[in-house]
Amino acid sequence: MLAKWTDAFFYKGKIDFQKVLRDISEIISSELDLEKLIFSLETNISHKIKVKHSEILIARTNANNLIFSNVNGSRIIQAEDNIADYLFRNKKMIITEELFREKTDLKTEPEKAEIDKLLEQLDNQAIGLVVPILAENKITAIFLIGQKLSGSPFTQEEIDFFDILTPQVATALEKSKLYEEVQELNVSLQDRVKQATRDLEERNRYLVALQRLTNVITRSLDYGKVMQTIADGISRELGFIGGVLSFIDFKKQTIHVGAISNTPVVATALKLIPKDPRTYDVSLDYENNISVKAIKTRQTVFSESFYDSVTPALPKAIALGIQKILKIKAVVAVPVYSEAKIIGAIDFVMSKKPEEITDTEKEMMKALADQVGIVSRNLQYYNEIQNANEELKQANIRLQQLDKAKSEFLSIASHQLRTPLTGIKGYLSMIVEGDYGKVPEKIRRILEEVFLNSDRLTRLVNIFLNVSRIESGRFDLNLKESDMVELINEVVTELKPSASQRQLKLTFHKPKILLPMMKIDRDKIKDVVLNLTDNAIKYTPEGRVDINISREDHHLKISVTDTGVGISTDEVTKLFEKFVRGSGIAQVDTSGSGLGLYIAKKIVEAHQGSIWAESAGKGQGSTFSFTLPVKK
Repeated sequence: MLAKWTDAFFYKGKIDFQKVLRDISEIISSELDLEKLIFSLETNISHKIKVKHSEILIARTNANNLIFSNVNGSRIIQAEDNIADYLFRNKKMIITEELFREKTDLKTEPEKAEIDKLLEQLDNQAIGLVVPILAENKITAIFLIGQKLSGSPFTQEEIDFFDILTPQVATALEKSKLYEEVQELNVSLQDRVKQATRDLEERNRYLVALQRLTNVITRSLDYGKVMQTIADGISRELGFIGGVLSFIDFKKQTIHVGAISNTPVVATALKLIPKDPRTYDVSLDYENNISVKAIKTRQTVFSESFYDSVTPALPKAIALGIQKILKIKAVVAVPVYSEAKIIGAIDFVMSKKPEEITDTEKEMMKALADQVGIVSRNLQYYNEIQNANEELKQANIRLQQLDKAKSEFLSIASHQLRTPLTGIKGYLSMIVEGDYGKVPEKIRRILEEVFLNSDRLTRLVNIFLNVSRIESGRFDLNLKESDMVELINEVVTELKPSASQRQLKLTFHKPKILLPMMKIDRDKIKDVVLNLTDNAIKYTPEGRVDINISREDHHLKISVTDTGVGISTDEVTKLFEKFVRGSGIAQVDTSGSGLGLYIAKKIVEAHQGSIWAESAGKGQGSTFSFTLPVKK
């Protein structure tokens, strides 16, 4: 009993190392906080191993240099320190008592001197053991164990205890450092999320403001009004002090003010200026002005002086007075692009210093400058279109006047031609028929040719008259019950000589069923059939022309098919326009006017029918068809 009391008194009691390891293992498994873990380890080691002190130094990087320091940084061991250097070279525990024996085994004085320095450092700090804590063969921490309270040397059992303990401590420290990093990362992420949220809110606010501003400026086509709306929006929507929109006069090579934010405080400041700011201009050669500089460099330019945005137009004293009234801390000049061309700049007047302007604000300034460029270009295009429209309007009026004069001329000329042509045809017919005596056969053939040409000329006059009536709105229909088969027979009879002369076979394929009578303007529909058949004969060098008529539901369909020159696909839809003829047609027949199909279309459509052309292509013939509704 007395021995136990004595051991306790002199710190020589038996230590249950297994129990100490269990206690420390519980601490290691339950504690994640690095600072608390180290404190618990240091306290328990000092108390249960009965040493004067114990301390854990963690490996850290400081200014790219490796150091070992305790939690509060009050003790630091540099990497080149004697203790750290020894551990790096030997990767084993330093036992102070054994260093004396190790020194006696050394042969060179420099080696002994190094041990002396190490012993001196250990003695000064009252360190009995230095235990390296390794993770993956790297020293991640150092365990400094003070001298035993009993003053006795460390036993092998105690040294073995630290050999067993350090791998667990290494794992615990790595786990705690990882936990600490995760916590720091978590805090960093939270801070970054908060910052990102603030940035997003700011960006959203500016985007909403920009959208509102865009909605307003796109409603007007007045250039001056739009630019003033943008200038006002810089203060009202974006929340800046204001803005100045300047534009280039490319003839004078100067910039002038296009619009200034109109707020009460800006209006007060502008009273310092002796005349309207819009009357000032600045040469593009004067690069001390930040707007000019932004235009020249194609870059955003920042300045803390309002004078830099108005020099040399305004005196410095006035500029400083305006800056004081408006409490200006920065002016940002952003170039305005219209496509690839710079047309001016916007000076954003700010209540914060250049370094305080956020990236979002810079983006919004750039976005608004781009919007000004787009709006300016669109308004320019609009004005050009308006001017072009006005010119086209005047040209159209002139064309309508010319077209009307042309129609009147056609009408007058046609009427004037029709009367003598009727007389000529009449006399020719009488001469050919022998009313004035027998005509020699040679002369008869010539007279018949003249008669055919006068008949063609009469049809051409009728075409001009019809065009004149259509365009003047006097195209009336004289509807009567008519037999379409009889009408087509008449056409075939009239054009048979022309077909025979060209050695073409002209055939009318009569229907096998009885067709109903049609209520039509007989003369005009006959002109349609005549035109289609005559065209087929003209443009068929050899082969045949076939006319077909059939009933399809509530329509009669009349088709004229030839084996002639054919029509290209892209020309088919254009043939029924005024003065249009197929390509290469003039070489086949020069007598066409380009009006026949146009009139045919108008006549058929006036009868509520439709007309169209079909062809497999050049040289493959064609078919012209039209339909007329059968009245119930």
